[in-house]
Amino acid sequence: GNEIMSCCLDDRERKLIIGEASGNISVYNVLSGVRLKRTARNIPYAIRDMIYTADKTIIALAGPGELYIFDELPNEDGKDCTLRYIQAHEVDVVSMAYSYELGLIATADCTGCVRVFGYEFMNLQISIEACSGSSEIGKITFITGYPLLLVTDTKNNMSIVAVGPAFQSRG
Repeated sequence: GNEIMSCCLDDRERKLIIGEASGNISVYNVLSGVRLKRTARNIPYAIRDMIYTADKTIIALAGPGELYIFDELPNEDGKDCTLRYIQAHEVDVVSMAYSYELGLIATADCTGCVRVFGYEFMNLQISIEACSGSSEIGKITFITGYPLLLVTDTKNNMSIVAVGPAFQSRG
């Protein structure tokens, strides 16, 4: 088998979704351990992080800043369906977050740059430098119920970034 790089559960916690070092995503039945499906498309980089969404899609982070959205269900010919792809950053992404309520995906790279993308069209909404100097971003997460993104760094600093529609760049 391939080295496991990331994993998550589906919304009903019946399927284990595994991101492999080979660039494949495999889906297993939690109770039986049987592999149900595997992506037919081999991403050229390891799957570093994944999020399963309420829309039954998988947001996957691979390589130096590549962001993919896959349909969890294969299409009619049995092949996986890559719904969307963007080059979110030019360098390694260290953290990723998703908000179903806001329809946003946030990513943070190793240089301290935080970018927020619209889920549906993968369009860049916000780009900020959240860390500077000797600290690196530790984790980003959306604050449920509010149009806010919490950014933490390795020096125990926190920033709160407004990400609601009134704060999104136009164009």
